[in-house]
Amino acid sequence: APWLAVAVADRPVGDAFARVRLAAAVDEETARRAAGALHGVREEVRWDGARGDVVAREVETLGAVELSARPLSSPDPARVREAVLDGLRGEGLGLLRWSEGARSLRARLAFLHRELGEPWPDVSDEALLE
Repeated sequence: APWLAVAVADRPVGDAFARVRLAAAVDEETARRAAGALHGVREEVRWDGARGDVVAREVETLGAVELSARPLSSPDPARVREAVLDGLRGEGLGLLRWSEGARSLRARLAFLHRELGEPWPDVSDEALLE
């Protein structure tokens, strides 16, 4: 059944999944009425490592159950920036698609920083992530 009103459930130690011992099938409308205090809508902007991209969506939930999700057309730029930074920190600067010109500039700047120091910027992976 798509919706269950669970009366008794347990999860034995070491098991990955819980077992429902006693439940009754209900429809979505009944579930929404019974758990109305658990209803919520939130905006989610996060890095999705499996997709290798930022996910920005509005999610409607009833407790832990996701009822619907739709893409956000104009997510908060600050939240998008944080999600991209999370991705870069977690997966490295290899996510960036550097042009040949950008790679060449970065190599020249790295040389100048190493040999002359200030005012030439540190363009190492660590410094750019910082």
